[in-house]
Amino acid sequence: MKNRVRLVFANVVREPAFAWAAGELGWQAAGGPREYAQSHEREWLPRGTGASVTYVDDKLVEAQYLLVGGTQEEVASVRESVSALAPFYTKDSIRVMLDPAAGSYNPILGLYVAALTAPPEAEPEILSWFRDAMAHSNPVLRRAAYFATSYPGWREFEPMLVKAGEEDPDAEARDLAVKALASLRKHVWKEGRT
Repeated sequence: MKNRVRLVFANVVREPAFAWAAGELGWQAAGGPREYAQSHEREWLPRGTGASVTYVDDKLVEAQYLLVGGTQEEVASVRESVSALAPFYTKDSIRVMLDPAAGSYNPILGLYVAALTAPPEAEPEILSWFRDAMAHSNPVLRRAAYFATSYPGWREFEPMLVKAGEEDPDAEARDLAVKALASLRKHVWKEGRT
């Protein structure tokens, strides 16, 4: 069974540096770099596997990650090979970023990384992180949470976004919640499409 997993780099890894690392691993580039308004991407094919790896420099969340397609074993192999050259965020490192008592408290980055690495099915712990951020007193954190829902695209976000679109005390945050909900309904959940 093919999986699609995002592995988010824990440090800044620009495309030329990753191209060097991929070359060191013996991977083959599948075409040149592609520039989009919101990202810079390049696809790589690890030799001897059916996996595909797309390097993504995501300008919206200011993160670099690999979008890996393949079996569980192929994804694990990519993670192991690349992490020897550049570390990835883990669930534990996300927990630290979301913990106000921790020395590395960075809730917006923590939410973005949680959203990027979220599995296809809703996970209670990640949902609780979003719920907490959406109830936070800081409107900047609430806005980040509403925006980040588009990455996992879970249907479980729907009631939270409906409530935020109606009740968030910050007009900009309310507007963002409404837009995020409309986008998920149209592009992810495919409502209103024929």
